[in-house]
Amino acid sequence: MPAVSVVVPVHNGEKYLQECLRSIAAQTLTDLEVIVVDDGSTDRTAEIVDTFAANDPRFQRLVGPATGSAGDARNAGLDHATGQYLSFLDADDFFAPSMLATLHAQAIRDDAQAVICKFRVLDERTGDANPVSWPLRLELLPETTPFAAREVADGLFLATNPAAWNKLFRTDFIRATGVRFQSLRRTNDAFFTYSALAHADRVSYVDEYLLSYRTGNTTSLRGSRDAQPLVWADALSAIRDELRRAELFEVFERGFTNLALDFCLANLRKPTSLQAYLTMHDALTSRLLGEFGILDREPSYFLRAELRDQLAELRSSSAQEFLYSRLQTTAQQLTVARAEVRSNLRELDALRTGDAAPAPAPPASAAVDRGAVASTVSVILRAHDAEALVEPTLDTVLTEEISTEVIALVGPGDDLTLRVLTDRAATDPRIRVLPAARGVGAALTAATGRWVVFAEAGDRWLPGALLELIERAEADALDVLGFDADTLAAPEVDAKTWRAEQGHYRRSLTMETTSGLAVLTAQHQRGGYRPVGWLYLFDRQLLVGMDGSSDAAVYTDDLLVAHALVAAGRAAHTDRVALTHLVRPSAPLTSSDREAAARNYFLISVRLSQLAESVSGAAAAVLGELVYAAFRQARTHFIRINVDAGARIAAADHSATGRTLYLLLKQAHHEAQFKRRPTAAGRLTAPGLPRRILRRVAREVKRLTPGRR
Repeated sequence: MPAVSVVVPVHNGEKYLQECLRSIAAQTLTDLEVIVVDDGSTDRTAEIVDTFAANDPRFQRLVGPATGSAGDARNAGLDHATGQYLSFLDADDFFAPSMLATLHAQAIRDDAQAVICKFRVLDERTGDANPVSWPLRLELLPETTPFAAREVADGLFLATNPAAWNKLFRTDFIRATGVRFQSLRRTNDAFFTYSALAHADRVSYVDEYLLSYRTGNTTSLRGSRDAQPLVWADALSAIRDELRRAELFEVFERGFTNLALDFCLANLRKPTSLQAYLTMHDALTSRLLGEFGILDREPSYFLRAELRDQLAELRSSSAQEFLYSRLQTTAQQLTVARAEVRSNLRELDALRTGDAAPAPAPPASAAVDRGAVASTVSVILRAHDAEALVEPTLDTVLTEEISTEVIALVGPGDDLTLRVLTDRAATDPRIRVLPAARGVGAALTAATGRWVVFAEAGDRWLPGALLELIERAEADALDVLGFDADTLAAPEVDAKTWRAEQGHYRRSLTMETTSGLAVLTAQHQRGGYRPVGWLYLFDRQLLVGMDGSSDAAVYTDDLLVAHALVAAGRAAHTDRVALTHLVRPSAPLTSSDREAAARNYFLISVRLSQLAESVSGAAAAVLGELVYAAFRQARTHFIRINVDAGARIAAADHSATGRTLYLLLKQAHHEAQFKRRPTAAGRLTAPGLPRRILRRVAREVKRLTPGRR
């Protein structure tokens, strides 16, 4: 009996199917049975599956019922499965390599009937892969596992998403309940997932992102919703009926009612045509809210305040008023999101010109005569306001059984970081100190190591990790070797920052020797590209030989990593966790910081644009997306600086590409002046904008609503 049976329903899925199946084949848990249910495909789906089956006996192709419902295809796979546990995966999504091993180990540890994990949302249109918390709302679940569903009956349904593919189910448990997938074209797994969870006596979870869920795929069934705008209501009705049949409805009534309201409001946001929106709005207000027991509840009955507030707004507004409110809220959220998009600002001190005095030169005693001795590895340590952090970092790299040198780049600050480093350098010839204003380029010029790694003050290398990476790189004659890192939060780090950083540098990606372009492309496509220098071991000659050594922007991490991977003829990536990165709070941005950040990202977008011209194919597309990401960051800061600062940025690059991107930034700055959120007084005196939009919406409603005049 296989440990896990993986069921993959597919209909004309040739575009993404190979990536999906490769992610299953690469699982660290190898005791698998993979059942691909070919549900009436007319493209190359069958050929792709048969090729996998010919090379791997764990794979098999099963002819599906071809009813147009992935639920029916999943049921066919469920009937055919022989594994101890069941896993379901859509053909356009893919697992992290440790997905099934992690969930299976948790299931065995807790003797669980169901195990849940988190996932990343991969936007097909932008290539962004972002972790999301809503598939597993830990605040609604017990801290210890396993637990019985009835113990958390009120919050169970809101604690996880309705999909089956981020969950592992015990096969005999599912068959004992008799729960099946619905024969619906969409939302066919909600009934299966929530019914199964309600029956479970032992539920567990793993707080890790183990799957990538693709959105923006217009060829999938999720891509068209307007044809059957109310199909989700059939799923809710079936869940309610199953709870009643199993005599569980009284236990889960509050949880179901909250789930039903969440479904109603979420689906009301999804129609893309006005007719579908009107159909859904009418169904909700005229019958569905009442049918699902949502009306006449006390405000405290609802588990989330936003559900309560949106319900009140829905009931007190006309269809066009609620639509306008929805559009207005979405626009405001978009504005806020754009303004808040920031990445960690790297090497800003090297870009500042005249706003801070340069760091004092290290004392003569630090400039120890090194002669002609070369090191195996040069560690470039970046330190700023880190007097208590540099010593532990130095200790973890200087105790390795390899010849090591440390070149510390110290930024200006009011603490004793510079003194700590210069005192240490005075007694240890392996340490040298440079002002951060001289930049990474100066550090690379001074370095003598065969290999280069970067470190931030507070980072700690794991014992033996650096030696292991160097041995691997030398054995395979690599130019670049990527690796993973764990994270540790400094005490003053806020919860939002920590949620974004926790686990962010574990990519679960292993790539044998290939080109740097292939590594860059694979990392980006799998949502694991991290443009931070301390996640790579570099051949020093590769970095020193890069064009633009006098350009400070080249040695920001975004460009350094991209340049190195494009230039690397031989590269690889290991999922070895080599260090623990200390997450520190970001300092508030001043006006000079914003100008430096805008200039920084402007130069990055220019240089990446020029770099993209040297590659083609998938790598060019990836670099294009990196250019766009850098330009977005430049725009976010540029629209908040004054005209004089913008003119100084224009002078940073006079190339045609630079001029083009600067003009786009200037246009964005101009447009932003007219899109600032108005004050209360401004809204009162605005020339009828809301009324004008309301009248337009009302005309469309009248035109599309039969019988109205």
